Amino acid sequence: VKLGLMGSDDFPLSRSVLYKNQLDLSKFWGYQAITSKKKFIPKEGSFDFKVPNNSFLDFYFVINQNRSFGIRLNNLPLKRIFTFTRDESTRFLSKEYIKEELSEDWNSLRFVVTHKNIVFFLNDKEISKIELSEPLKGQIGFHSGKTGATLDNIKVSELNGETFSDSFRFRAGEWFNIFLVHALIIFSLIELIQFLFDLNSKRSLAINFKVRFLSLIH
Repeated sequence: VKLGLMGSDDFPLSRSVLYKNQLDLSKFWGYQAITSKKKFIPKEGSFDFKVPNNSFLDFYFVINQNRSFGIRLNNLPLKRIFTFTRDESTRFLSKEYIKEELSEDWNSLRFVVTHKNIVFFLNDKEISKIELSEPLKGQIGFHSGKTGATLDNIKVSELNGETFSDSFRFRAGEWFNIFLVHALIIFSLIELIQFLFDLNSKRSLAINFKVRFLSLIH
């Protein structure tokens, strides 16, 4: 998200939303949302997540501008987990409640897609099966509640064999390699400048010596 929207963060300029090498949707004032630019044709996928008290995490597929569906992972008092469909204004069109609770620490959600349905597994336990009226293709998104949610190890495998994955790790080795290359370039430039300076000094000495020698002869 580019800066300009109040409470948004520019990912190329800041790692505050990637605190502790995890995607932290609790930054700023909560209710953060992130949606992929790419449209996936998923075969299966998974991610780890943690939802604090009095919050929730929506995982959803944007099918078109008018409809999305997904699952709300609730950690609100007296609120249960449910699958949903909703319109472009995020108004719920349908809900199906699930008798399952989140762990207080990290949880894992996995989904498997077939031609007829999508099956959700919470901590390796099947909790819901949604019938599909057409092959699934769409953007993938996450949306958190007021006190946010934390995501890690997102992985989506597609029907064409491609796999998207991100653990949000800070790749220190890559930064070291970049630093090393730049240091070598700077060192080489310094050596070149020193060489040219020394060469110029030697030429100046040679010219001065020649002038003095010729003056002595004359």
